[in-house]
Amino acid sequence: MEVKTIKKYFVIFVLFIFVSVLNISCTNEVLVSDDHTETNKLNVIKKDINEYFDNANMFTSDDIQSLINILEILDSDIYGKEIIFTAESHGIKDNQILEIEFIKYFKKKNDFKYLLCEIPYSDSHYINKYLETEDETILNDLYSGVNLTDYSSKEQYNVWIQINELNKTLSDNDKIKVIGVDIESNIINAYRFLVDILPAKDAPEKIKPQIMLVKETLDMVETTFTKDYIAEKNAKLILEDIEENLDLYEEYFGENLVYFELVNQNIVNSKEAYKYNSNFIEFSKYRDKMIYDNFLVLDEVLPKGKYYGQWGYSHALQSIEGDKLWFGTYLNSNESTYKGKVLSIVYNYEDCIKMGTGGRKDFEYNFIYPFINEITDKHTSKYTLYKLNGNEADRPFIPMIDKFTGEELDQDINQFLQYVLLIRESVASESLD
Repeated sequence: MEVKTIKKYFVIFVLFIFVSVLNISCTNEVLVSDDHTETNKLNVIKKDINEYFDNANMFTSDDIQSLINILEILDSDIYGKEIIFTAESHGIKDNQILEIEFIKYFKKKNDFKYLLCEIPYSDSHYINKYLETEDETILNDLYSGVNLTDYSSKEQYNVWIQINELNKTLSDNDKIKVIGVDIESNIINAYRFLVDILPAKDAPEKIKPQIMLVKETLDMVETTFTKDYIAEKNAKLILEDIEENLDLYEEYFGENLVYFELVNQNIVNSKEAYKYNSNFIEFSKYRDKMIYDNFLVLDEVLPKGKYYGQWGYSHALQSIEGDKLWFGTYLNSNESTYKGKVLSIVYNYEDCIKMGTGGRKDFEYNFIYPFINEITDKHTSKYTLYKLNGNEADRPFIPMIDKFTGEELDQDINQFLQYVLLIRESVASESLD
């Protein structure tokens, strides 16, 4: 073989080895950058938090109107998303001011069909009745002082009024429908719903005693202090009878059977969940799994459509927080058809006032992720929107903080949420009681 030929093959061999090594190096960097913890430890990506947010990922506004004008930054993230959350700490007035603006924005940009709510299905039934009839006495009955919480504020009541006004501008097919997927927390209202959807026709003889039991239970829960025990016991009897006589119940209820069964099940679930009420974390674990199960039931029977909802902070988190699985975690799990189709925007608060409940006075409230405090050139605008899901090669590792323990998790915050909206100096919500 000629010397020139040997040199030629040698050069080709060296180039092959070089390209192979380069490809392996690039592949490893991509794999490492997918794991933000390792990225941080190995210093593969070095990006200062200040520089990351100052460049293109922090947006400020001094009022609602100017905030609306910068929300277009969300547009690229909305594409392909079928469930969008904003997430609040209840009892702060600006929450619902923002909620109605996000409803309008996402209706326009994402054309969601369902307002996915942190309320029981029975409550959403009556809110939809109000939206269909504009009869405000329905809302007044729903918010009649029974079981009021920090979610039951004048501002939240006003959200339904404004959704009604928005629906008036939409075609029948485009109108927003409210879907509640929480466990039943107001037993009286749950049984009112069960009676409300009973068909006008006579029930088949074999199931007639259980149908009468529903009506009798409503009378009892409205008049006796043992209502929780009676409600749970009778709901279990009804569920057992549905299982034994499913064909008769399907004949009697038709397509409404799924809702009748769902609310009975959640009367039972509520009683079970509140056994853990003294341990909020255990209570939340049980409750969020049931919320997800309720969602699956309704998502299967509802006409196809996208969802938007404003929930309590933790429910919108998309990854396991310590050992806690939230509603958003289930939705974004490998087993979910909504994997990769969820967007979460979490509110933070600085110098705000939170509404007191249960006889408590309103109190000062601050909840700020540490990365915000690390930004030296902090803005003092009313609202600051932080984009956390920038280009993977253009952002630092930002650790998630467990809200309950304060522990810094070995996971990037972007695995849990995509935006933080910092709210400053909001007054408290106003109680309806």
